[in-house]
Amino acid sequence: MKKLLLTTVLLAVSTAADATPARMAALSGNSGFADDTDFFLYPSVLGGLIPRTMLTYNGAFDGGIIFDDGQALWFQRDSVATDVAGLGPQPGYRAVYAKGDGSTGYLLRASQSGSDMSANNNGTLTLGGAWSSGSGGSNPSNLAINGDLSVINNVTKDSMEIGINAGIGSRDLTEDKLVVWGAGLAYGADVLTLSGGYTTGPRFRSDLARVALQIGPLGALSVNTDADVTTLGLSLPFSNLAAEYSLRDWIRLRGSATASLLASTDLDDALGNLSWGGGVGGAFGVGLIHEGARLDMAVNPDWVLAGPQFLSGTANQMFATVTARVDL
Repeated sequence: MKKLLLTTVLLAVSTAADATPARMAALSGNSGFADDTDFFLYPSVLGGLIPRTMLTYNGAFDGGIIFDDGQALWFQRDSVATDVAGLGPQPGYRAVYAKGDGSTGYLLRASQSGSDMSANNNGTLTLGGAWSSGSGGSNPSNLAINGDLSVINNVTKDSMEIGINAGIGSRDLTEDKLVVWGAGLAYGADVLTLSGGYTTGPRFRSDLARVALQIGPLGALSVNTDADVTTLGLSLPFSNLAAEYSLRDWIRLRGSATASLLASTDLDDALGNLSWGGGVGGAFGVGLIHEGARLDMAVNPDWVLAGPQFLSGTANQMFATVTARVDL
């Protein structure tokens, strides 16, 4: 429970569970960088995007099209899902439709994990969406609300359960500063979780370089109604330093480093159950550009350290997240 809660803390002001293409993966999702994929959180920005198609692979397939009328259609197939009830890896699917005009916008999404909804499978069917206001560009200011309803097949209890997830978030990017905050509520499998966070920091931009530091507290409160356990998790603070540099007109280098001090405790014995942990991470990537086409890559650090599975014997994902984008 504590490990899950600490993960929730780090996600408190992050993106939804849609796959992140390679550029944002190399920047560790730093909110100080505007990107085409922002429409997953803020669909209203679609009104300012040019039509293009994008394909991403990092062990899972992700791709879609942004049309010239502010619409977008996206699909994902997860090819690295975990084994379910001894039936072998079961693929998950996700579909997203969004429309925005640069002022307001909405998004509809549906996803399914597990091969079916039978008693032999921990399958989940989720329907949800989002609404946002505000335009895009290099200095966007947006507000968004989102929610999802899930039907969960709980094999342990031999029952079908309902899960909900709702949130509100905002970002305000200026030439020299970022302010991002978010709050969420989730319930499922007898666990109620409240999460929230506030991050801010400086932004720097020149003709060749872009740098953003995102730092602030994140927190989550989890109540297990079945086990009667309440757990509090805090990140004091969470930080993300990311940079992008144009080495040439056709090549861009990117990198990021994240760090946080994590604390978690059960409130029935706050001091006796107090645990600490350090969250440290980072990423590196490169972008190749030719006219209206771009190829972005973000290196998988686990692959670099452990090597490919056929040599090391260590199960590992693809060596990099790769995204190909073409303007239409």
